[in-house]
This record gives sequence, C-alpha cells and structure tokens, in this order.
Amino acid sequence: MINCGNIEIPEYFSHLLCINMQASKGNFDNLTSYIEKNAGFYALIQKVFPNIDEKIRIDVIVKSLGWNGFRNQVAALLLAYLDTGVYPNTPDIGLVNHILAFEETLKPFTIEGYSRSFLMALYIEMSKRAADRGPLYKASAPHGLHNLTLSEDLLELLSFASAKTIEIDWVVILLWHFKDFFGKNQLRDLIENNTGYTALYGKLNTEQRFVLLNNLLRYGYAVNDGEIFYSEMV
Repeated sequence: MINCGNIEIPEYFSHLLCINMQASKGNFDNLTSYIEKNAGFYALIQKVFPNIDEKIRIDVIVKSLGWNGFRNQVAALLLAYLDTGVYPNTPDIGLVNHILAFEETLKPFTIEGYSRSFLMALYIEMSKRAADRGPLYKASAPHGLHNLTLSEDLLELLSFASAKTIEIDWVVILLWHFKDFFGKNQLRDLIENNTGYTALYGKLNTEQRFVLLNNLLRYGYAVNDGEIFYSEMV
C-alpha cells in the first residue's frame, strides 16, 4: 500500500517549482524581489552564492547559473541539510542526479518550463531522508514510490494521455494509486474507455478512498499546493 511521506518543502522554493519560470520574462525579473522578501531564502543565497556574485545580486546569480542550474543547487542545499543538519557552503550537485533523471523520464508528458516533476522527485528524496533519521520518522517513508524509478507499466499508462500536462506530479500520484488498486490491465482498460477520475474514484472501496485522499493531502501539504482539491479532474 502506498504511503506518502510527512514532510514539507519550504514554500518559498516549492512555489517557484510550480510556476513557469521560462515562458514569462516577468517571472524571471520578479525573482529578485521574491527572494529578498523571503528572509530565510535570501539568507541561504547570501551564505552560498557569493562565489557567483560578491554583491549577491539575484539576477546576476540566476543568469549566471541559468534557472535550472540555480534550482538544482538550491535543491542540493535542502537535501544536504537533511543529511547533516547544516547548510554547506558549496552545493553538491551529485545529490540531485536521481531527481534530474526522474524529471528527464517524465519530460515527454509535461509542459516545458515547469518543474513539477522535479518537485515531486525532491519530495520523494526528502521523505526518504526524513525516514532515515530513525523510528520516530518512519511514518515519513514514501512506500511504493520505488526509489524514483518509474515502472514501464506506469509510463505506458501515461502514454494514453491525449495531451501534455502541467500537473504531472498529481497525475503520476493518481496513476500510482489506481494501478495499485485496480492492477495494470484493468486500469489500462478503464483509461482506454475514457473513464474519468470521478468514475474511477467511485469504484474504490472505503479503505482505498481513505488511502488515496490521505496521500493526496500529505503530498499537497508537503509541496504547498491544494489545487487538486478544487480544480476539475479529468
């Protein structure tokens, strides 16, 4: 049974991973004021990035690294903090290699410019690290997520989508659950018959509904995103 982890990604970072940082010049230009308004985020930038720009000009740092490079280094800092309890002076980019591989696998199914598959992979990695702290944190372990490995079955189910999606993280979580509940073959048949989310949810028993909703709530809380609970699911 799938069990999503009880962790929280800092909202100042998860917000940036949920929006398109490439399509709108305004998003990029507003990044400086956004970071400076988030004291914790800005303090982290001041600690780690003076080697890029001694004056800590956000626009200079991000343009030097590129958005993805900047994003990757911040994620590496968050993972290192969970490993050691302190933020390092230099990010270890090797910590995000599995996250980048996960993102690359999902690239054919999502819209370029958004980092939601990156966000989901970061959530899984942070959950595993929280679980490794000891028995008190074992409930945080994300069971059933297969160490950032997407099965061929799940990729096949994703291929039935008629268009790319922004919220690829929510789609993957739903498919993980429905595959667990119905099995690959039955779920594939249901999808091929254009069975929507409401109808799929209606076929679940009480225990399955509890597991699904509990995990959706945990993930939504962890990434500071509740859109799935008030938007139409298709």
